[in-house]
Amino acid sequence: MKGKDFEIHVYDKSGREVGIFGSDGWFNKHRKIGADVEVPPSVENALKGKAIDTMRRHGRIGPRGTEDVTGDKWQRPRLASEGCK
Repeated sequence: MKGKDFEIHVYDKSGREVGIFGSDGWFNKHRKIGADVEVPPSVENALKGKAIDTMRRHGRIGPRGTEDVTGDKWQRPRLASEGCK
């Protein structure tokens, strides 16, 4: 996964895709506008946690306690990727 980014596709309870979350938060793709996504705070926090864990595993964020990841400080620029197939 080195040099590639990740995407978390987020769906509502009915199975409708509501947005896509990545290393810089919500982003535009598949006609979904990242700025328009609204989810409960618990979902947002879970997504941030998953994103931080993923970036730690790939060396983009240091081990727990070595970097401030509060607020939006966890966000990293998206990396080039091949995208969805």
